[in-house]
Amino acid sequence: MRDSVPGLAYPSNRLLGAVLLFLILDLSVLLINLWIANEVACNAVAINLAGRQRMLSQQISKNLLLLTQTDPQQVPPGTRQELNQGLYLFQQTLSAFAEGSTATDTTLQPVALRAVEGEAALLVSRTRLLIQPLTRLLHSAHPGPTSDPSVLQPANRYMVEHNREILDLMNRLTWRLEEDARQRTRTLQIVQVCAFTLAIGNFAAIMICMLRRMRQAERQRREWQDAAYHDPLTGLLNRHGLETKARHLLADGHTQGTLLLLDLDGFKPINDLHGHPTGDLVLKYVAQALRQVARNTDLLARMGGDEFVLICPRIDQADAVQHLCNRLLDAIARVSLPDHPIHLRVSIGAAFFPRQAAHLPELIRIADQAMYLSKRDGGQRWSLAPQSAPVANPTAR
Repeated sequence: MRDSVPGLAYPSNRLLGAVLLFLILDLSVLLINLWIANEVACNAVAINLAGRQRMLSQQISKNLLLLTQTDPQQVPPGTRQELNQGLYLFQQTLSAFAEGSTATDTTLQPVALRAVEGEAALLVSRTRLLIQPLTRLLHSAHPGPTSDPSVLQPANRYMVEHNREILDLMNRLTWRLEEDARQRTRTLQIVQVCAFTLAIGNFAAIMICMLRRMRQAERQRREWQDAAYHDPLTGLLNRHGLETKARHLLADGHTQGTLLLLDLDGFKPINDLHGHPTGDLVLKYVAQALRQVARNTDLLARMGGDEFVLICPRIDQADAVQHLCNRLLDAIARVSLPDHPIHLRVSIGAAFFPRQAAHLPELIRIADQAMYLSKRDGGQRWSLAPQSAPVANPTAR
């Protein structure tokens, strides 16, 4: 079912587009939040593994030292296995950083790492080159539990010689990953703020558009109401508008006043001689003249043709009605057109409310009878209805 106010029932394409854009931006902010959370998690894993590389380097050096500087009988069990495992994890993590593959975290669970770029990639590449000779040296030495530890001396010397450099590279890698993580997070936060700002701005634009539409709809509603209640030619109340407003005025039965029915004398010849456009212009001038006489509290309406109604609350005495009618007669007589000589006259009939009638149709009927008395007596005068009490009824000056 259509809404009673068009413009709100079916939004324009522009408004619909703004709403869709707001939803898209709002969804974008949510996705960016999830993206940032995922980035933080991934960066934390990478930084943690980079930090573990330093520990593994120290573990490799310690195990080599134990295996070469201690009596084989006194070497703690599992030292060679710990050495091999440490080297394996160290190399596996470097490969994962370099190629973007899976590594083993501190809980021995597989985790996916992204391939590092820029300075971090150079640091990983240099470390891989440094660790390759150590791997070859260890693979060439296979001492048993009672083997001569001298076979591991080359690997130990190499590690002692390059351990500081490897530690430095891993420290720089950890720092670089932290910096890259902060930079990516800042970039995503800037994008998030921009998307959020656009969403807020778009929401404000939607609200402004809706408020404008509501004001426009309210203005149209008032215009339609005015059109329903007012005469399009003169701008005065029409019959429907008069009936609506007079119903409230006459409803309580306590407000006293007068209804005047005015009918122009000799208006038809004006239409016949000068045409209906001129006649319409005369009616507009007559309406303007009546407005100048009527009070703000009065109801002034055009009933159709050249007939007008004026309802005046709190004017219910004959002398006050006489004064008012004389002013109306004079105002109509002064109406003139620049290009057409005319001489307007008007007949007025008066009825008191609620003394003579309390309802608009009856009041108009009584005033109509009085108006015909004025026409019968030559026009340009006002009269009271016959059933009213005798009242002096002077003609216009």
